[in-house]
Amino acid sequence: MKPAQPVAGGGDGLLTSTRVVALAAVVIGAAAIVAVLVRGGGTDYTIHARFQNASQLVKGNLVQVSGTPIGKVTDIRLTPDGEADVVLHVTKDGWAPVHQGTQATIRQASLSSVANRYVDLDLAPNSNPPLEAGAVIPSARTTSTVDLDQIFNTLDRRTRESLSGVIRGFADQYEGEGARANRGWLYLNPSLAASSRLFSELNRDTPMLERFVVSSSKLVTDLAVKRDDL
Repeated sequence: MKPAQPVAGGGDGLLTSTRVVALAAVVIGAAAIVAVLVRGGGTDYTIHARFQNASQLVKGNLVQVSGTPIGKVTDIRLTPDGEADVVLHVTKDGWAPVHQGTQATIRQASLSSVANRYVDLDLAPNSNPPLEAGAVIPSARTTSTVDLDQIFNTLDRRTRESLSGVIRGFADQYEGEGARANRGWLYLNPSLAASSRLFSELNRDTPMLERFVVSSSKLVTDLAVKRDDL
């Protein structure tokens, strides 16, 4: 009696099945990764804010809360009553929805250019009713930035001419002395850098800083009323 012979190709069939399962697992894992990347894991929440004017905002400007970017401006439209309808798209997790009473302010990162505006949100308490996607923050709760030309336009002609003379005087003062002036300003760099860090820390939580200033003002007022007793 001859011993039983192994079935031809049995091991190859098992190996092929293992490879198919492994390949399927790789494909499923890759599909899951792509889905996560496409979804981005972020928030997709859009609201509108009405401003008296757009203050040179452009699409792509940041939406921030206390210095933290949470989204971008995606569109700017003109309303029938002449206001600017600014579309705010919040994409950062944990910041949506915002609540009724939230205020929006257009601010400038610096005075060196006009392409540095951003929308700063002063969030209302979470106990307030939430703003649904597509809701509008009315102009009564928004503030447009004030540009330098608006300030100059509040001055009369004589004052503007005097101010122009002061600026030209600075130009005459530094004419031909730019290199020496730059070397002198280097000595102030540590002080300027420290001041910049100080004000950055002070402005890290803008609502808290505003409450501190208001409370301090009330304290000084109360002390002034009681100055005779003191």
